[in-house]
Amino acid sequence: MRRVYLYSLLAFAALVLLVNVITFFTSFDGRQLVNLYNMSERIQAIGLLAKHVVFESGLILKEAAVEDINQIINDAAVEYHIEPRFAFAMLADIGQKAYAIDTNGAMGYMRISTDILANYPDKDPFSAKDNMDMGIAHLASLIASTGSYEEAMQQYSH
Repeated sequence: MRRVYLYSLLAFAALVLLVNVITFFTSFDGRQLVNLYNMSERIQAIGLLAKHVVFESGLILKEAAVEDINQIINDAAVEYHIEPRFAFAMLADIGQKAYAIDTNGAMGYMRISTDILANYPDKDPFSAKDNMDMGIAHLASLIASTGSYEEAMQQYSH
């Protein structure tokens, strides 16, 4: 019985270490190496990143070009009836990379959480277009529910 307990404990420690190392290498945030929180969200995000690597991008993880990001944001802002400057401000405030996974398991440019992703089962959170589309749609829903751009942006960030 002790051996099973020991192996289970070692397997859990290895999982925590692996998740933290992968999260660190996607975000280059040193705090990720000692983070024991939000494991299920980060494991789900790592699984989605692996799916993206296997089915979409291959091992070459490149950021979207600035022109492409600008076009995606402008198109999504028009589609969801919000001013593009707020979407650009949100993206600048978050400052994420395309393949980042933060301490809460939020993914990509617009920090798409697993809760937001649940509303878009066919979207890829590591695709620049899908990520920004989901982020701007979520921002638009927050603006509609709060009636305030500032409050919506504050809620989005938390």
